[in-house]
Amino acid sequence: MKNKETLEVLACFSQCRQKLLSSFLNEDKEVFIPMFEFEDDILLMELAIEDFFIGWINHYFLFLDGVSDTLSEDADEVQKLFLNSMLIFIQKYIEFKGSTLSKESGDFVHSILEDKRKSLNAILDVNKRSNENYKKLLYLHRKDKALFQRQFKSLIEGR
Repeated sequence: MKNKETLEVLACFSQCRQKLLSSFLNEDKEVFIPMFEFEDDILLMELAIEDFFIGWINHYFLFLDGVSDTLSEDADEVQKLFLNSMLIFIQKYIEFKGSTLSKESGDFVHSILEDKRKSLNAILDVNKRSNENYKKLLYLHRKDKALFQRQFKSLIEGR
């Protein structure tokens, strides 16, 4: 049921966005101290903003990890949908930030996000391979069972 998984992922995203808004509305020191500390150095300011943003992205993964026990019976599908959504989000963010950051901080942030994107792709690949291996194992089990039953039947009939 794709709608149920989508709603669960959207609920996760909503709660994580609430954390972001809360950080600004409550004047979280993690957000506001760098604004004053680095107000005269744009490069450090950009890096501080990206540090907060990457931490916020990581919060999504920590949040999903924390609620994975309460997910539906299709938790694997929810996690797969979540990872695909985050991969698209990070790719879009890389495209957007490529034009807005200074060269020095942009290269640094791009490398971090690119590493995260590669990690997400690796996780998705592992998931895909595990599904393929499961299907192969299921096929081999059914094949062995059919061969066994065929052999057993021939032994009984041969008596």
